Amino acid sequence: MIRSLSGLGPNGTVRLRESRLAGTVSFAQARPYLILLAQIAALLTIIKLSRVIDERNNYYIMVLPLVLAAAMLRRTYADSDRAAVRLLQLIGVISGAYALVHYPLFPMVAHGFKATITLWAIVGLWIASVASGILCLRWPSLGVVGAAYLVWSKLAVSRVTGLWHGHIIDVVPLAEVSFCLLAGLAVIAVTDRVRARPDLTESARGDVATASALFSKILIAAAISIHLGNYYSSFLAKVTLDAGPTSWLLANDPAKLFSVGLDNNHVFYASWSWLVEGMRTVLNHGGAVTNALILLAQGAALVGILMPRRWLLLLLLGFDAMHLSIVIVMGANFAPWILLNLAIGAVVVSRHYQRPPLMVGILSVLFILTDNSFMTQARLGWYDTAANNKMYFQAVDKDGGRHYVPTNFFTFYSYPFAHMAYGSPDAETAFALDNPNGGTQVYRKVLASLTCDVPVLTARDGAGQDLSKNEIDRPAVDAYIRGYHGLVSRIADTLGSFPHALYPHHFFVPLQHGASFDGVALNDIVAYIYRRESVCLGMQDGVPVRRLVSQAEHRIELRP
Repeated sequence: MIRSLSGLGPNGTVRLRESRLAGTVSFAQARPYLILLAQIAALLTIIKLSRVIDERNNYYIMVLPLVLAAAMLRRTYADSDRAAVRLLQLIGVISGAYALVHYPLFPMVAHGFKATITLWAIVGLWIASVASGILCLRWPSLGVVGAAYLVWSKLAVSRVTGLWHGHIIDVVPLAEVSFCLLAGLAVIAVTDRVRARPDLTESARGDVATASALFSKILIAAAISIHLGNYYSSFLAKVTLDAGPTSWLLANDPAKLFSVGLDNNHVFYASWSWLVEGMRTVLNHGGAVTNALILLAQGAALVGILMPRRWLLLLLLGFDAMHLSIVIVMGANFAPWILLNLAIGAVVVSRHYQRPPLMVGILSVLFILTDNSFMTQARLGWYDTAANNKMYFQAVDKDGGRHYVPTNFFTFYSYPFAHMAYGSPDAETAFALDNPNGGTQVYRKVLASLTCDVPVLTARDGAGQDLSKNEIDRPAVDAYIRGYHGLVSRIADTLGSFPHALYPHHFFVPLQHGASFDGVALNDIVAYIYRRESVCLGMQDGVPVRRLVSQAEHRIELRP
């Protein structure tokens, strides 16, 4: 009651002037934060709009990045935006270079207006993406073009080939981080136009400038958090596996992954037995340590933005060390992620980056915890088993000889063919595993692989074994293989050979495995064999043992 009456005048009237003044002061103090909230809401709305377009029809996901890139082409950036601009440019350079070597080579199997338009769009945007890798150094907004193209082209290509691609996990962080940066810079640009209005007071202009400076810190933190979210989500995937939160840490054996990598011909030093044995020894004795380090680093990604610069840089370099070790153990190439980590690290140590305030860091943590609401978070977590569905192609020459076909041969489609994403011949007898590297979400399959318990290994568990337990889509795969063989045969006739060995994709295939195939003229090939071998791997008296449980083939005649 005393406090309520303290605002009354001597005659019991309210001091209206003082009350209004207090309200004005309160609003003036809150105005920068209200502007900041509006900027954050605008950024989230743009990002969410992009997600909605992706969910409704991903063929059009290229439109919004192109519109923003064009609208922001002549934008001049403030010093407070430099960290975001530098990261956007670095991603543009990385994406342009990757697009150059990841050229779109595939046959036109589908026909009609949509297929033709899509083909020309892919080729035209590929050229634009490569060019933007250089031009973004002059016009930063173009940095989003190459990154967006790398994702869009993999989704749109099925309109031309009739065969799904869709393996975007390697490049989607480049696209989402760069789009977030450009969307945020566009929000700042609109805010600056509002600030330039002549009817705005100097005080209001100052508030807008204050809000935009803080928003720039939120923007770079949010963009970095998009990528850190991939690692934290992978941490969650590991600690939520079916055998308990510590099961992956204590029971997952990376030596099994190495054995499967050898079986799949993905280990580049497989011909050096002393290196292979040395790696087995390291993994057998150091698996628990590496598991702990991986979990610790991936869990720490949640609060990465809150870390001091050196710690954040160390975390990013630790992730790159992890990716490089995976290349060594199983040949899986995450070059775009490695380069993105280096780009973020370069910005973090630059003079343009400042460690965000605590509240900004907390907002970044909350942003990561939104999961897939605003971004695509990779959930990379499974148990490694000693079982494998080895699926690969063989080329059949005119004399009936068979030759192993390295997946690099399929260039633009190398990634999905390396993952054998199109089903399995005689799927009923295939092992029900989640991926072509012996992975599973179900711990009892880990135990079953140790004794080669076939009924358990082949039983569906409803845990996403679509790659191995679906029958191959024969019409789509057959049409693609015939069309692709015809295309590369014409290229070989023109150039004298078809240079495919160094085409970058998700799995490295040592050159020696393709030597037999490379020695056969493409015109002498009469068919391709899509082959599956379901095997159990182990060691007996120090010697690797490979037990073939079942096998199946699908023959694709080039002249049906």
